[in-house]
Amino acid sequence: MTNYFSHDQNAIQDPKMMVLLSKCGVGGVGIYWIIIEILHQQKDGKITLEAFDEYINFYCSFESRGTDYPSKIKQVLAGAKQNLANNNLLEAKPSNENLLATDGKFIWSERVFKNKKNMELLAEKRAEAGKLGGLSKAKGKQNLASASKSQANSSKDLAIKRKEKKRKEKNNTFVLREGQEKELKEILIIWNEVYKQNLKSFRAIESNYAYWREVYEFNEIMQAISNSKETWLSGKPIETFFRRKNPNGELVDYISQALNIIKEESKENPKVAIIGEGEYAL
Repeated sequence: MTNYFSHDQNAIQDPKMMVLLSKCGVGGVGIYWIIIEILHQQKDGKITLEAFDEYINFYCSFESRGTDYPSKIKQVLAGAKQNLANNNLLEAKPSNENLLATDGKFIWSERVFKNKKNMELLAEKRAEAGKLGGLSKAKGKQNLASASKSQANSSKDLAIKRKEKKRKEKNNTFVLREGQEKELKEILIIWNEVYKQNLKSFRAIESNYAYWREVYEFNEIMQAISNSKETWLSGKPIETFFRRKNPNGELVDYISQALNIIKEESKENPKVAIIGEGEYAL
């Protein structure tokens, strides 16, 4: 990635820059920014006085401004004085009037120090953000894996339940759940009250009741029994009420019929009960 540093949009209006422009022209301003770029490239943001002298001499060689031109730029930038006879730098004295700072051995810029410090802080923040992003991504993958595992377990449990249900249906046997024997005792009580019977055992309907309890709530079945007296089911054995298939092997749901209080029966065939749009032989 290409590194860059901030540059004030009105830098040329700084009084020190105006002095540089008036004494050294636009070329002097350009050389100043070259030195600033060079300082940014240094790890400590400094260059030696000798290196500064060589840079100025080199870049001034592209300007046709006379032999004293490098001397002017060095003087304005860092208060540096040189031997005009051989262009060698003699000394550099620090001054608040100069654009660059010096201790007589090195050249630097306070603004460059500030920029480099900001760059370091930005790099640290980006590294920290990248680290957090990596942790977040890893956590996301972990959560996704956990969710996938949970979903897989859920699917496995569902498959087991379906397999168990199919097995029971194949064997035509359903097992009562906890508390359903008590429900069946209450079923017998309400049945005996509705039909004035004296049934004492629920074993004949136990498997079918366990099946229908997976479809209907207990109170719905109780209501269906009460309603059944108003349907063709009235007077039929309790085994018929809980039947799952008619004698022809067709699936039936007489509890649903009783819940809906379907009173109409086929006049042509009293042995056929109407359930919605379908017909089931008894």
